[in-house]
Amino acid sequence: GDRILEMEGALSGTLTFIFDEVNRGRGFSQAVAEARDRGISEPDPRDDLRLTDVVRKLVILGREAGFDIEPEQVLANPILPPDLLEARTLDDFFDMLPALDDQFAERSANAREQDCRLVCTARIDSSGASVTLDTVEKDRPTARIIGTENVLVIRSQRYSEFPILIQGPGAGPKVTAAGLMTDLVAASERVTHGRRNTSDES
Repeated sequence: GDRILEMEGALSGTLTFIFDEVNRGRGFSQAVAEARDRGISEPDPRDDLRLTDVVRKLVILGREAGFDIEPEQVLANPILPPDLLEARTLDDFFDMLPALDDQFAERSANAREQDCRLVCTARIDSSGASVTLDTVEKDRPTARIIGTENVLVIRSQRYSEFPILIQGPGAGPKVTAAGLMTDLVAASERVTHGRRNTSDES
């Protein structure tokens, strides 16, 4: 009988890792390169930086929560300029990426002066949905995560003053492998159960 009013979170372990590194003073291009080298990002990090994955997750969560939402209705503020996203090759992309280091270093420094951190935040409520790189106060749940963590804050009619918090690792080979294994086990159980029912009917 409860009703979800708002959801807000950091839904990409890859982007959490990249901006956690930037918040610690590392160059943006170095953080992106390390995310790729460690298998935290997609083989082409632009797939993460386009925000398509975060938008998809937000739409799925929104629909489960009862919001009528389509991907094209999510306001996604780009992290990268079009020329970088459309670079001809991955090598070209990485050659161009250091040009953004000063810009992100300045944004991170400005955030620290306000006792904040840079966080890629996804949110949805009755007024709409958005994904954007925000300057977030350090005491908020989305700013407290580190490494490859994801976090989702759910406010509902019952849990408004003290919202529900779901937090945990969201990227990397081990997490991906565990998720894949879970899907394989679930799929095999469905197949086995279907065969058993067919055998019973015959």
